[in-house]
Amino acid sequence: MDGGQIFVNVDKTAYPDGVVELDLMGAELTNTKNSPIYVESIGDEVQLVAKSGTVNTISDGTSYTNADSDCGAVYSKDDLKIKGSGSLTVNGNCQDGIVCKNDLKIYNGNITVNAVDDAVRGKDSITIGNDADTDFSTLSLTVKSTSGDGIKSTETDTTTGKGNVTINGGKLNITAYSDGIHASQLLDVNGGDITIETTCPASSSGSTGGMWGGSSGSTDTAVSAKGLKAGTTDDTTSAEITGVINVNAGNININSTDDCVHANGNILLAGGRLDLKSSDDAVHTDADLTIGNGTASTYDDIVVVVSSAYEGMEGLNITQNSGTVIVNSTDDGYNAAGGADGSGNMSPGGWGGGFGSTSGGNYSLNLKGGFALVNVTDGDHDGFDSNGALTVSGGIAITNGNEPFDCDGTKSYTGGVYVINKGSGGMGGMGGMGGSEMASTLTASCSAGSGTRITLADGSKVIASFLANKSVSTLTAGCSSNTGAKFYTGGTVSGTELIKTSNQSVYVNGTLSGGTQCN
Repeated sequence: MDGGQIFVNVDKTAYPDGVVELDLMGAELTNTKNSPIYVESIGDEVQLVAKSGTVNTISDGTSYTNADSDCGAVYSKDDLKIKGSGSLTVNGNCQDGIVCKNDLKIYNGNITVNAVDDAVRGKDSITIGNDADTDFSTLSLTVKSTSGDGIKSTETDTTTGKGNVTINGGKLNITAYSDGIHASQLLDVNGGDITIETTCPASSSGSTGGMWGGSSGSTDTAVSAKGLKAGTTDDTTSAEITGVINVNAGNININSTDDCVHANGNILLAGGRLDLKSSDDAVHTDADLTIGNGTASTYDDIVVVVSSAYEGMEGLNITQNSGTVIVNSTDDGYNAAGGADGSGNMSPGGWGGGFGSTSGGNYSLNLKGGFALVNVTDGDHDGFDSNGALTVSGGIAITNGNEPFDCDGTKSYTGGVYVINKGSGGMGGMGGMGGSEMASTLTASCSAGSGTRITLADGSKVIASFLANKSVSTLTAGCSSNTGAKFYTGGTVSGTELIKTSNQSVYVNGTLSGGTQCN
């Protein structure tokens, strides 16, 4: 069909439970002057079905206005569900690809959406994958936006409980100029294999008009190009709406020119694995960041690997209960209420990542459990930095950095294990965390190069073992319950590897064979 339109308009008063199912069976729909599929009204929902074994394409033109004074190749003013086991490609050549002004559900099918602006836009909510399903192998969603967001919800009325994006499963591949996935109020990730890349150049991704940057596809230097984002929408209001992110499961890989994960409300990283690479912060919240919900000795409930970032974990208050976090950063690894220098490669205020001057405030960094290893570059960069209180009470914290622990408020060490490799000629020190506060301390001198295995062991029993990312001269440890602990370089560890990356190999248990004891 060339130049035609499928138009759905059901009287909701006469048919309040009405469902319209549009079965696509090898359909190719093109309209350069209107939305090829347009839903005016439906009682329940319109179901757009790509039937098994068929390939379907829906495309609009480059310039037009539909009956809602908007545009979109698939455009619905009421609830829309997309499903089926066939293939569907939607080309939004004017602006957006799929638009729904109520609830949008994408449950299965091989779906591809290409758009100039936002690829998938749902005002009230977007749900990817049916939460009642256990098998998401038939769901694949690929989206590409050349000047806007990949997937976004836009509702800013905080009384509705809407403005949400929920990912339950499936394979998602998102390439967006601006934000990858943006929920105006709530973003829940409960599963799925998710790959996100944002392509806005770092030189164009900044903040000139507030925390969240400008509109999608903006020609100024205020483009928000974050991976996962929740908070004030960027196209309907300048008022700040609090956004929350919960990551409960899934395999998430993000390469972004802005923050990988960003919210102005709380962020909870409770499950799954995140592999993050950012020109700015890996994870940033203007409120509380919580990592893990498990016990102190639970290391596998949530795994976060930051291959590169300006700062790793940043929030007003940071609490790690469990899980494993590996951070490679050019500035601080963990930063509670820091960021007075703005963000990343930008001048103060750039990318909206800074908190301003927050030294000595009511902020906190609490390491209660799990495993955290931070590699920071030489200079005035901290492994674990708090502009308020800093507490180490459990878990294992390792810093390869010049200033391992820095604190502007109260500080205490009451349990767990910390290990410091300050490097040769590094600034070192505990940033005011005095030796009198340590239940047990160990300092050893040794000479070893970058990449050497460093093991803290009690006899042959491994407490923590990792690879140094810089040359070793002095090692320091706090071991609340391992008074016989010693440092070793080299050797072999047998046991279950906690995590392995391209440049890191970590054990928290096992047996050490060989190695050289440090003095």
